[in-house]
Parts: sequence; C-alpha cells; structure tokens
Amino acid sequence: MVVATRNRPRLLSGLLDALPAALDDRCEVVVVDSASSTGATADLCAHRGVRLERLERPGTSRARNAGIACTTSDLVAFTDDDCLPQPGWTAALRAAFADPAVGLVTGRVLPDAPTSAPLSVTTEERSRAMSAGDLVGHGANAALRRSALEQVGGFDEALGPGTPLRAAEDADLFRRVLAAGWQGRHAADAVVLHRQWRTRRAALTTSWAYGIGAGAAARRAGTSWRGPVLTDALHPAVRDLRAGYLTGTAAGLLRAAGAVVGTVRGGR
Repeated sequence: MVVATRNRPRLLSGLLDALPAALDDRCEVVVVDSASSTGATADLCAHRGVRLERLERPGTSRARNAGIACTTSDLVAFTDDDCLPQPGWTAALRAAFADPAVGLVTGRVLPDAPTSAPLSVTTEERSRAMSAGDLVGHGANAALRRSALEQVGGFDEALGPGTPLRAAEDADLFRRVLAAGWQGRHAADAVVLHRQWRTRRAALTTSWAYGIGAGAAARRAGTSWRGPVLTDALHPAVRDLRAGYLTGTAAGLLRAAGAVVGTVRGGR
C-alpha cells in the first residue's frame, strides 16, 4: 500500500491507526513524504515503525510513482492521508483481482461525517465492471496490477496536487490502463472513509482545483472539453441551483471555470 503525504501528520496518524484492521497479512506499507516543510512526518513514521521515503520536490503523482518503485507486490493499493480504510479493505480489493485480466480496482469512498459539501466521495453500492468511458472511483481507494502500471508508465507527473494542473492524476491513470486493454472493476465492499476536515471555503477551492485537473486531463487525452465543463460541472450546478443548494451551485460553477483554465493549461 502506498500513501503520499505532505505537511499533514495529524491526518496521517489517523490513517495509520486504521491500517491494522484494514490490511491483510501480505501487505507492505510505504509512506512517501512529498517534500514536507518539517520533520513531523518522519518522526511519526519512525515512532510507528512505518517505512518512509522522502522526496525533495512536491507532487502527489511523483510521490506515488516513487512509492510504487519501493514496493514488491504484484498488486499496489493507494489511499490518501485524510482517509480511513475500513476493516477488510485490502482483502476486498484483492478478491476483485481474481480474474488476471483485471488491472484496476476501485472501491467506495464515503464521508466520515454529514456535511453540506462532501469532497472525494464515491457512493455507488453496486460492484461492477468499468470501461474507459465509465470510470468509477478515484485514487483515495484504488489498487492496480503492477504489470498494468508498468505498461502505461505509472502516474502522469504533470497532473495532480503539487503541480500547476492540480488534480485528475488518478482518473488519467485509470483511463490509460483501461485503454491499454486491461479490465476494471468497482468493488463496492472495499470501503474507505474520507474525513471531511476542510472548511467550506477550502472545499470550494478544491472544487476549482478538481476542475483544472479534469480540463487538463481531457486536453492531454485529446477528448472533448464538454465532459469536464458541462457534464461534470455546469449540469450539476444547474440541478443544485434548482434544488436551492447554493454551496453545490458555487462548487459546480468553480469547477466549470477551473475546467476551462485546465483545458488551456493542459495544452501547453
């Protein structure tokens, strides 16, 4: 299992607390410190006896690729430092790889508490196959076959947190793995909780970042801007406005604007 982190030792501590019940006995854990500004993450990992790799340049994609290189298992799982994998998490992910043609498995990401603007959630309760045009899930709860990662070259280090393109490194990787001929599965019984720790203002800022990443990823993939701008952002914003959900409306509009910016940046 690989987790990238930067300057969030308190959140990382909660993740490490959850791992004993979530991992099976075949799992190895690698934490990659993505250029934290203090030694708190190193101190935490040393105290917990967790392997730590440190990078001097920030970037979630760069950190995840470094973590992949440090692991040896045929399957590599990923979560985020602000998540809490639930009991049986890796067993559920591993079971979905029973078919050797499966190269990608995602699971559900649920909010850990009620909130008016949940971020990074995937609530679909039905396990099913995925296709390149029908992705489910994201990097907070995903596992990939090492051979699939090697075939497509891992995460695109121009995308994701810590870069000007801000996000969408996970969706981009999933798309490339499926386009390379691997099958994908959504395993609804593989669950992590995403802690809703951001303020409303920070959540809106994150929506802007998600839009930038989505627009950039679409541009780099050569696909239409309509998906990230219209389908993923403006249409939900209109639905939220009609329902009187102003926070959701603002988030959708910011995501749409970010997608336009990302489409331009992604072409540079």
